[in-house]
Amino acid sequence: MSKVVICVSGFAGSGKSTLCRKLAEALNLRYVSGGDGLKLLAIERGYSPGGEEWWETSEGFKFLEERLKNPEFDKEVDRKLLELAEEGNIVIDSWVLPWLYKGGFNIWLKAKPEVRAKRLSERSKVSVEEARKMLQRRDRESSDLYRRLYG
Repeated sequence: MSKVVICVSGFAGSGKSTLCRKLAEALNLRYVSGGDGLKLLAIERGYSPGGEEWWETSEGFKFLEERLKNPEFDKEVDRKLLELAEEGNIVIDSWVLPWLYKGGFNIWLKAKPEVRAKRLSERSKVSVEEARKMLQRRDRESSDLYRRLYG
């Protein structure tokens, strides 16, 4: 029997986690989030990550800055995600896995900036304008990080 590997990527607030959970449930597959792997590393470093909105908090941005200084955090999580992908029967939410793992079905979620800001505003309880600014910063810094890591 063939292995099913679905990799979902897209910018923050595009609906990756929501889609992954629904796909995993509908197809009876495991769901793993690259962000959850990073949160485990954050806990080891003394951070207190909460829900999905944690990434846009001052502590989440501080951890992102630490990741920019030490890209091994992300490489470690990516290595683990690759191992899980090799096992198969999984849906993975990750910024870069679709480019690192060649055997999966890859989905890139695209959402308008105003839709992403509205989603983040609702889950983080901030204004849409504040959410828009947080997303711009997160997109820029995350893109810079992965560009430095993988070219």
